[in-house]
Amino acid sequence: KDLIAGANLPKDISKRIEKDVDALTKEAFEFAPKIGARVGVTFLSNKGCESANYDFTSNMPIDGSKPLGLLQNFGGNPIFATMLRGKDVEKAWTFFSKWGAVGYGYFNEFAIPNIPADQKEPVTAFLKKLEPTIAKLAKITASDLIHAMKDAQIAFVLDGKLGSKQWSAMLPKSKKDLYVPEPAFILGISDAAKFGAAIKGYREGINQIIKDAAGFDPTGTLSAIKIPAPEEKTLKEGKAYFYPIPMLEDINKKLQPAAVVGPNFSAITFSFEHAERLLNK
Repeated sequence: KDLIAGANLPKDISKRIEKDVDALTKEAFEFAPKIGARVGVTFLSNKGCESANYDFTSNMPIDGSKPLGLLQNFGGNPIFATMLRGKDVEKAWTFFSKWGAVGYGYFNEFAIPNIPADQKEPVTAFLKKLEPTIAKLAKITASDLIHAMKDAQIAFVLDGKLGSKQWSAMLPKSKKDLYVPEPAFILGISDAAKFGAAIKGYREGINQIIKDAAGFDPTGTLSAIKIPAPEEKTLKEGKAYFYPIPMLEDINKKLQPAAVVGPNFSAITFSFEHAERLLNK
């Protein structure tokens, strides 16, 4: 508010910005935890070290009231795994989309008039072209992605079961399998069909933005860029979507980053083998 006061803006504009700052702050603090007492115990067991914690803080960003179903999809006995269940995904989206629109309104009101005259016309023309695509992406987020992500579980798994006696023809063959790290990021989903539709919609939207931007690119570089549809591979319990990386084929065909969609989660893995292990409960 001190910055606003020192900006020498007309009084009506200053009052409007101050009102928005107050509203933004009030809504942002609705996400803040309300601190409460906490007690915990840590002890040694025959398997190592275990801890139990009870936290009476309320309005936490994580939800401990439901079972973590993704624990069944960690691939057996990984080296390391961690997960949580978030909450208020829809509320967070509403907050960011609302204040993003307010911010864009201020950008149009204050930034556009200050663009140099020789650049103003192409910038405004590009933004005008961009607006329908951004609105479409926002609609996809609200109608498809948010509903698909209501499960709100997120996990990271590190495994090491992917082995080969010869990862590259340039290396000598080993007597034993040599294992590589297998990281995987997992996202719980409530509706696989809506999740797939959202991802497809985002790809089409990004391609449209690139196409619109290409019209203002005198070098012609952007006109050659387009994100193609990924290749598909049917797995036992789901589907994998991937872009073949020729360089990896020279190393070992076992390595292939892919996005996997199963009945209740999506994962990014570095191999189809790891994806299969995660999909099997």
